[in-house]
Amino acid sequence: QYIIIFFFSSRRRHTRFLPVSWARRCVQETGIWKCRQKMIALAGDENNENHKHGFLPCKRLVDAHYRCLTDEQYGYSLEDVPEVAKQQANSFLQCMFKDLYHQQECRKHFDNIIRAIY
Repeated sequence: QYIIIFFFSSRRRHTRFLPVSWARRCVQETGIWKCRQKMIALAGDENNENHKHGFLPCKRLVDAHYRCLTDEQYGYSLEDVPEVAKQQANSFLQCMFKDLYHQQECRKHFDNIIRAIY
């Protein structure tokens, strides 16, 4: 006599919208910080062709991260953020690209965007 037990587990459990899960699902985030560091380094070099673009090259990474965290339910760009989260989006952009605070300081603003939406 044999007993066979099967156990199935899903990787997308109830933790789907918790910060721990976000880090696993949306790996573009690290690219945002690396891009920002590169653009800061280029800012001092007026001879570099990317000097005039500022942080614009990082925009697609920020937007990709936003799309991933919202499962593309709330637009395709940070500019599409619902009204309820506009203030948090502005705080994130201010922190990251104007005040140039450390990434950990700015991360809380991005997390607050998602919390406000959900």
